[in-house]
Amino acid sequence: QPRQSPAECGLGARSRRPRRDEVRRRLLDAATEVLVTHGYGAASVDTITAAAGLSRGALYSNFADKADLYLTLLDEMEAAEIAALAALYDADAGLDRFLARVADRDRGDDAASTAAVLQAELWLLGTR
Repeated sequence: QPRQSPAECGLGARSRRPRRDEVRRRLLDAATEVLVTHGYGAASVDTITAAAGLSRGALYSNFADKADLYLTLLDEMEAAEIAALAALYDADAGLDRFLARVADRDRGDDAASTAAVLQAELWLLGTR
């Protein structure tokens, strides 16, 4: 009789460990949610890692601390925004048309709202 796999025996398949880039993405996504909801000061490492379903060790193996996570998140968001704006820009269409395209894009856009909240948090941290 052929050998059965663990799943066939009812033992369930072993789950694989998430790759480093998957862990990093989960932490950044969870940090976005927690920081927007609670603000930087109230967003603890434990709250962020719990939202990501990961350990504190996972955070500290990817980022130096909460500030490093936050700044990485902002860097990522700013790079995406610059790329999006560059895609909308057409030198031949003029500034008014470009600004209209940006306004149309941002109307009701949750990502734009999230970015605005995170940027406001950075400004607040800098002024304290």
